[in-house]
Amino acid sequence: MRKLLIFAFLLVVFLSVADAQRRNRQRGRGKKGPNCHLKELDKCMEKMEALGKRPQASDIITTDAGLDELCSTVTGSITCLKNFMKKCGTPIQRELFDFMMEQFVESVNLFCNTPDTRKVFLQHSPCINSKVLTQQAYHKKCVNDIFAALDKGQRLFNSTIDDPDLFDFDKSSGKSLSDKLLDLSCCAYNRFEKCSNELIIKDCGQGGVDAMNNFAQNTFGGGMNRICPKSMFNPTKSVCTATLPPTGSDPKIQDLSKNPFGKYLLTYLNFLFNFQQASAGAA
Repeated sequence: MRKLLIFAFLLVVFLSVADAQRRNRQRGRGKKGPNCHLKELDKCMEKMEALGKRPQASDIITTDAGLDELCSTVTGSITCLKNFMKKCGTPIQRELFDFMMEQFVESVNLFCNTPDTRKVFLQHSPCINSKVLTQQAYHKKCVNDIFAALDKGQRLFNSTIDDPDLFDFDKSSGKSLSDKLLDLSCCAYNRFEKCSNELIIKDCGQGGVDAMNNFAQNTFGGGMNRICPKSMFNPTKSVCTATLPPTGSDPKIQDLSKNPFGKYLLTYLNFLFNFQQASAGAA
């Protein structure tokens, strides 16, 4: 269950791309395989990217029509990603991807197709949006820290992806990379949740915190509190303080939209992270 985290999900996708491109090179220039370039993933995320580029992107969570649009867009992106992995993944990569995606789809559908859950969320989301998500304090204090963790994840990924034994887990650094990214991503998520909850409870109460956590866990896919229990990934304990960039760190790659590892997470959740505003605030 813990491997369902979006960082692990992205790792599987990136490894399938790298593996497919390597296999294509081994076939020779005259024997082209399927088109498995990262630009194919860009196409899958185009509509999600468009949502995040709107001037008041987070407004989408404040109305029933907005949630309908968000759910529909997520579903379309999922279908596209499934087609990509079917074409480009190896059997074991597809098996792992399908397992993660099954949990992800179930989680998203639980939120999108349950009227009572949506109704409760919509009672709190206007306050969350106006008092937290659109405020500089949230971006400077909470969002920038998760961007710094994304940047560190990218650098870890880059240091490992060229390993010639990457797909032989008996002797490759791929297994170590997976463990490191799991620790990093769980610690980063729990620190982000703690930070945002502190801001939400101040102006929107405990009900706002509960509603936002439920929404975020389903948006990320698959019960984040079960995947990343705070008893194991407490952001104030050594497992996280030794892994995470210090609070207040700026990403070394300032434009994370150009960071391949972080790009797709930013695209998928840009309506919550409001990346352009966060960049301006951090400058």
